Amino acid sequence: MILAVALIAISGLVKHENFTLPDTSSVLSHLFYLQVILDKPEINSVYWTLTYEVQFYLFFVGAIVARFYLRHIFNTPLYIAIDIALFLCAISSALGFFKNVHPGLFFPLWSSFYIGVLAHTATLSKRKILAFIALFVAMLFNGEFSIVSAFTATFLLIAMTSGWAKSGMNWRWLQFLGGISYSLYLVHNPVTGAVSFVLNKIPLHGTIIDLLKLVMIVISSVIAAYIFWFVIEKKTHDVARSITATGSPTSWLKRKMRRE
Repeated sequence: MILAVALIAISGLVKHENFTLPDTSSVLSHLFYLQVILDKPEINSVYWTLTYEVQFYLFFVGAIVARFYLRHIFNTPLYIAIDIALFLCAISSALGFFKNVHPGLFFPLWSSFYIGVLAHTATLSKRKILAFIALFVAMLFNGEFSIVSAFTATFLLIAMTSGWAKSGMNWRWLQFLGGISYSLYLVHNPVTGAVSFVLNKIPLHGTIIDLLKLVMIVISSVIAAYIFWFVIEKKTHDVARSITATGSPTSWLKRKMRRE
């Protein structure tokens, strides 16, 4: 977000255009991923997805935790009710039953997230394959976004069950791009705008020149994404792994201090 705001300011100064920095309420809404729900202007056009992603994770992880407690702590078959509820929520989403909910709430897009979950679990359970097929069919009647999500999940399912996910994607450059893909998603929009503005100052035109400009934009975006990944995302992963292994970020901080 700081990068996006900085590029907005730099772009305005370079272009000699008036620009307005986001106000406090807009920044706070972005920090808590509420900007879509609160109808605040996006600092970066790709940030709208973060509002939904955080809700997906909170809802799904909460359901998994509840399922675990019901099954292993309280030793009750009621955990199956959570599986059914998640699936019915996805079917309802695919059939458009949530179209009139408040903008920014995750329910209308839940099917696009949950079919990805089923694509993974279907490799482990035949019952989940049937659920995957049912949700896939329902999503075919819910618009382009839903259709693309359904076929993407199908591609992933086929890749995993056939083994191609490991053998066919075992290229270092592809794995590198996969590793920085989330950072690339977050930074590509402001970087593309900034680099395009600079390149368009070059008084050369034509198909070859445009292709070279496109290559330079892609390379610049990948470089910026790698820097973002190395400086920010990689360190957050280190903290997350430390918490997973020890239950506390303290050990990670101690190791970091010893190395320094």
